[in-house]
Amino acid sequence: MKKKICIVGRGPSQTRLKEIPNDYDILLFINSPSKKTMEDPEILNLVKNKEVIIFSNMPERFTAFSEKILNTLNVKRCAIARLKPDWDLWR
Repeated sequence: MKKKICIVGRGPSQTRLKEIPNDYDILLFINSPSKKTMEDPEILNLVKNKEVIIFSNMPERFTAFSEKILNTLNVKRCAIARLKPDWDLWR
């Protein structure tokens, strides 16, 4: 089975989730979902059944993998832009 993926960054692409077809299966966040996105009930409703992947740059790691984000979104995978992680979650 083929799956569709939607890739969004930190900028306006997150708010555009309201405007694009909701026929994707996987939502990939480059860096982390913004505070505005996490507080928008319409966006949260649109993505609640999507498989979420978060690809984080190092300065964003604590924001990207916060309990609120991990508990609210259907996060299935996390990726980090570093060869050797140096924090407890990855040990």
